[in-house]
Amino acid sequence: MSQNPKKLAKNCMENVKLMSVATVSKNKPWSATVFYAFDEKFNLYFLSRYYRNHSRHIEKNNSVAGTIAKQHKTFGAPTSGLQFSGTAGMLRGKELEKAYKIFTKRFPRARKELSSWEVLESEKQPVRLYKIFVKKLILHDEIHFSKEKRRVVVK
Repeated sequence: MSQNPKKLAKNCMENVKLMSVATVSKNKPWSATVFYAFDEKFNLYFLSRYYRNHSRHIEKNNSVAGTIAKQHKTFGAPTSGLQFSGTAGMLRGKELEKAYKIFTKRFPRARKELSSWEVLESEKQPVRLYKIFVKKLILHDEIHFSKEKRRVVVK
């Protein structure tokens, strides 16, 4: 595989379905694991219930950070993964419609519960779709890069 950091980051995102996302409220950190989708600009989209800790935190402080990493079974084996930071928010309207298409293309089974993007705007629906505008994306790759250059800024 090429040592192009953007291609390696995209490959990692395509092959890993879960990410951790960290939030903060009143100087107390919180981390959650969520299924995610992404777009060509490496923005991330995830579903969550609006009353979960991380969702409530995002309402008050939209700064987030997180990781996307392949699971490794052997301690000491070369690792590869992504670290990111950015801002997050609940989506509405046209942006929600676009994100719904991206998310359900990656996870078609999500349509069983959420038949359309309009359902996500319903007052009765507790699930919401969030976007993380990734401002910084770092690839940590011990497989494709030398020891001196394992951390590569992608965005």
